[in-house]
Amino acid sequence: QCDWSSDVCSSDLAFDGFYQVYRVMSLNEIMVSYTGSTTNLTTLPGNGMLFRMDSMRFKYMEDSRIYGLTNPPNGWKLGDKIWIDDDAQTTAVQGQPYGTQPSGTWKVYEKQAPWTYQQQLLKSSGEYSTDDGYGTSVKMSADGLIVVTGSPQSGATGAVNTFLKNYAGEFVESFSISPLGANTTTFGSYVDLATTAAGATTLSVSAPTSYSNVGYVYVYNKTLNSTTFDRGQIIVGNT
Repeated sequence: QCDWSSDVCSSDLAFDGFYQVYRVMSLNEIMVSYTGSTTNLTTLPGNGMLFRMDSMRFKYMEDSRIYGLTNPPNGWKLGDKIWIDDDAQTTAVQGQPYGTQPSGTWKVYEKQAPWTYQQQLLKSSGEYSTDDGYGTSVKMSADGLIVVTGSPQSGATGAVNTFLKNYAGEFVESFSISPLGANTTTFGSYVDLATTAAGATTLSVSAPTSYSNVGYVYVYNKTLNSTTFDRGQIIVGNT
């Protein structure tokens, strides 16, 4: 038993590990299941952690398939776990990944959702050029309706493409932005978006090697109902 009111429980290395709670004795005491020798068991002040196991527990990974848990009645949910606790070694029979494992180990497998791409953002075919760096910078607006991508090696100056989400939930290329200022290069190396409560959007585009590496930052503005960004300012680095 452990007396949690005084933080006293086993801290001997021979008994260090995980134990299943057999019974809650009181507000301050629990009884755990233990099958080893208690001859040399001592108590020392210390701390422990109590886990609530909202999960399934099996001897082997294969058991989870034998008992039909590949598709449980209510389906797998993110965060659901399976505990495999009897010599969780890596054999084909147990169906676990191969690798060196200590004897008597156990594992926990958690349900996760792998990322799958929903859409590719493509420029019009005429806008591509060799090594234009398309995708060097990417930014999505906080409301998820606008995506901006940079191609800092496109042409002599670089370019930025904008994509707007349509009624079907897909992003459609809206227009490309090219700098009008002189001495601009690597336009689109970095991009950023900010949206106001009224729905207006500000786009900033960096061109760090412009003006003999002094650098420019272009600032563009778009109102809620507009589909274009209008240039509002060019910020020049210190000379």
